[in-house]
Amino acid sequence: MSPEMILQLLQTASVILAMAVAAGTIRGRSNERTAALTKMQVDIEYIKQRIDGVDKQAGKLVELEACCKTINKRLDDHLWLDHTAKKDGERE
Repeated sequence: MSPEMILQLLQTASVILAMAVAAGTIRGRSNERTAALTKMQVDIEYIKQRIDGVDKQAGKLVELEACCKTINKRLDDHLWLDHTAKKDGERE
């Protein structure tokens, strides 16, 4: 085997090794990207669930506010009728 042939074989082997390393690096990066995207999707689903919970709570707060307004109106009406009756009774 001549030195030229050995150099050609080494050169060919180094090119093949470089291609294998490049393929492994690309595959590793795609796995990292896949893992990152999967984690982001899980995080997004978690955030969506939390937002849905907040929306439900907001709806309950609106209902509670309406209920409180109704109660306040009833109390005001009751107190107005009660005080009005006492004032009328005191005058008579």
